Amino acid sequence: LNLDLAASAMFGDKPSDLQAARSAGVPWRILLGTDGRAVPMAPAEAGLATAAYASLAAAVEHGDFLSASGAQVAA
Repeated sequence: LNLDLAASAMFGDKPSDLQAARSAGVPWRILLGTDGRAVPMAPAEAGLATAAYASLAAAVEHGDFLSASGAQVAA
């Protein structure tokens, strides 16, 4: 796929998702809630999640993690 992981974002609903992303060199790791209503609590491991949102829709709507990163969204 020729992805630039250093310029990527990973969305996950478990700390293990974010750990995998960090191990792969993904700088923006977004933790999502599991019910779509509540923002999840930050993982015990400091710095693991770079942002947290109640749902993927909320993350995309807010989108500040992209503007701060300079990342581009592929169409």
